[in-house]
Amino acid sequence: MRIVFKILLLPLVLVLTLLVCFCRAMTMFSSVLLNIAAFVFFAVSLLALWERDFFNVGFGLVMAWLFSPYGLHLMAEWIIDRVEDVKDAIAAI
Repeated sequence: MRIVFKILLLPLVLVLTLLVCFCRAMTMFSSVLLNIAAFVFFAVSLLALWERDFFNVGFGLVMAWLFSPYGLHLMAEWIIDRVEDVKDAIAAI
């Protein structure tokens, strides 16, 4: 009976494996662009600090944090890890 479940769940495991690989590659490539955007937002917020525009300083720093490796990239990695955990749980049946 267990072998029947493995055969039935094999396409789902393969799709999840391909999805995880694709998502990891996309986060790897997008992290370069997000790091450049984080630097730009940080530099613009420093220029806004020079002009004493504190709203834009806060906005720029928040956006720089979101685009840094500790913002959106970390959130995407966490979601990919959870999908991979589901794939491993299904494969362990």
